[in-house]
Amino acid sequence: MISVHRERPHRYNQLLTYLPIENDVQKRLNNYHKGNKVLCPEQFGFPEKRAASHQLIRVVEYVTEGFANKQKTGYVLIDMQKEFTLSGKMDLSINLYTSRPPPKLLS
Repeated sequence: MISVHRERPHRYNQLLTYLPIENDVQKRLNNYHKGNKVLCPEQFGFPEKRAASHQLIRVVEYVTEGFANKQKTGYVLIDMQKEFTLSGKMDLSINLYTSRPPPKLLS
């Protein structure tokens, strides 16, 4: 879907006509992803009943388990909205290059 910017403000009743179409498209996408196993099992946020907060809980459990087993454990949090602007991508690439993280982290 491509959004088109218009100078005049939208009316609420005009937006209501698109809700059934949007719901239908989302249902079709979810059915397609389930049937063809397009998304990896760790994907959260997009599939039904799998919120991004569930993924955060999962990450905390992995880190806690690593600490309990005395493994070298860490995590990296990236603000994706900020990083995927043009300058954000460049900053992320430069930071990854100059910090020389272990290859396992980048794979």
